Amino acid sequence: MRAPYKLTPIPGSTTTTQVAAAAPQPLPDPPAAPPPAPTVPPAPTAPSAVPAGVPGLQMAADAPRSGHVGNSALVVTEAPTPDPAAPPPGAPKADTAPVVPVFPANTPYADARSSLMALGYGPAPMPDAGKCDSNTDSTCFPERAACMKTDAVQCNFLWKRGDQVIKVKTVAVPPTVAAVECQVNCK
Repeated sequence: MRAPYKLTPIPGSTTTTQVAAAAPQPLPDPPAAPPPAPTVPPAPTAPSAVPAGVPGLQMAADAPRSGHVGNSALVVTEAPTPDPAAPPPGAPKADTAPVVPVFPANTPYADARSSLMALGYGPAPMPDAGKCDSNTDSTCFPERAACMKTDAVQCNFLWKRGDQVIKVKTVAVPPTVAAVECQVNCK
């Protein structure tokens, strides 16, 4: 059941109409805006606490100067001194695989041949190099060591650079590179 409201006549009205009047309610306080954050003027820059000319020491630019900080603003870097007996970085090690040219899958042998010459390799002379006809045989190159015909034609071509000899294996006609292997002086 609802609470009964008291009806009061409207002042200055001659009618008998009555209007319900509600008791005035105070308005809620508007939410308070957070106070602006205090701005701290930048600290004047002080001369560096690190002595000039000390290699490997530097002071972080935004480091506090008090020293009462959980992490240190002083950075110390040391470069290892190279061992004169050690090989230079990037030099191949004796137990690593030899560096041989790598060709993408299905590279035509004619393209690989041009690349090998640009890399300083030369065709390894073969004793029966002149015994094929390049007009009728697409695998006839002076560096061809052998060809076998199984499901597809497989050929081996030998290349030389300095004392190193590599073998380029091909498949199909015209030949496409299948693999490159080191044969002699594989350092």
